[in-house]
Amino acid sequence: MTPIYNKLIIFYFSGTGNALSASQWMIEEAQAMGLDAMLVPVVNSSDFDFKLIDEKTLVGFTFPTHGFCAPWAMLKFILNFPTCKPFRYFIMNTRAGFKLFNWHGFGFSGMAHWIPMFILKLKGYVNIALKPLDMPHSWISFFPPNPQKACLSIAANCRNQVSSFFKKIIQGKNHYSLNVWLELPLGIALLPVTLGYLLQGRFILAKTLYASSACNNCNICVNNCPVNAIEIKWERPYWKYNCESCMRCMNICPQKAIQSMVTRVGLFFYLVIYLGGILAINSKISIFIIAPLLVFLFYFFVLFIIRNKYINKIFEYTSFTRLWNRYLAPGIKIKNFKHEKIN
Repeated sequence: MTPIYNKLIIFYFSGTGNALSASQWMIEEAQAMGLDAMLVPVVNSSDFDFKLIDEKTLVGFTFPTHGFCAPWAMLKFILNFPTCKPFRYFIMNTRAGFKLFNWHGFGFSGMAHWIPMFILKLKGYVNIALKPLDMPHSWISFFPPNPQKACLSIAANCRNQVSSFFKKIIQGKNHYSLNVWLELPLGIALLPVTLGYLLQGRFILAKTLYASSACNNCNICVNNCPVNAIEIKWERPYWKYNCESCMRCMNICPQKAIQSMVTRVGLFFYLVIYLGGILAINSKISIFIIAPLLVFLFYFFVLFIIRNKYINKIFEYTSFTRLWNRYLAPGIKIKNFKHEKIN
């Protein structure tokens, strides 16, 4: 096997380590072949010398799937990607994998590949591969994680897929997984959902996280947020609107103090739409402006009242996430995120 490239550079965004693991596996494969290999977190790329990229460089973009799309942090990075010499690139998105008996289930990408590829196409760069990777799901704000044994099995299966995939593309072969094409019609049909997530949904989800009375102010969540979206208010973590809902904070908290209000979010959405609709009609201001404002006011109110330990307990004991285990990609520890300093 003879690589046609002499360098591999992977730009990644990762919350709980799935995309980071996949990226590290490819870096290891490249180094074993004698290639120069670099792993660059998009949240800390301001010092990266883009002149290192040339025609003999294979560039990768790896990230989780959020709202059937790439995370905004990755999209923003790609939108701002500078002009370089022409290069070939691949896109790998991790998504919600699971295991049922001996069957490895798969998630759904939506437009996770296509929107970044369209942007990069406009910039003149050549795509050679699209690869969805069904790593164990980590969005425990909505669903309990896979059992530990299943996570190890899923990750091992994914590592084999990554190895096979990388050996093909490093030789110059194109690779487009069959399900990329099979999912495209549904991805297009769900494009309004994807746009709704990017334009508004992600901001609302940012306001569904809170710290229970178990929080001991260790600041691990604050110091390890990849987009610097957590600050301290009233001696409790406070999630700002730039939160990516990557679930890192919830999964690395040693006290399991970070919980989600998603179990009550249906009622909350109803109230926001109902009140927002009334205000929008009466004030002639768009509900798309009023709804985020209501979300902010509600979240600020909740953050204020849960300082009372009894109210905090009510919130905590009515959250399903209190009962669920936490998840980091197998082999990933908090220390693996330490080099991700915010630009």
